[in-house]
Amino acid sequence: MVDIHVTLPDASAGELDRIARDRGATRNALIRLALEQFFESTRKRAIAEQMHRYAAEMAEASGELVRETDRAVAVKVLKETRW
Repeated sequence: MVDIHVTLPDASAGELDRIARDRGATRNALIRLALEQFFESTRKRAIAEQMHRYAAEMAEASGELVRETDRAVAVKVLKETRW
């Protein structure tokens, strides 16, 4: 493990101490937990953003396919309709 020192505002340090005391945990354990949760949410957010970009790309491609299909159907109907 790497030893990192963090400076917190007095109010944050007090809140950290209170929660640590209430949970029977150490400051370090709570800070590690908070960082792990932050890292996990950051990874999930990045995956969600990638999925949204992919969905947008697929929607655009799908729109093109629908337009091409509509055109092809219209041409077929015009060719096959007895006028």
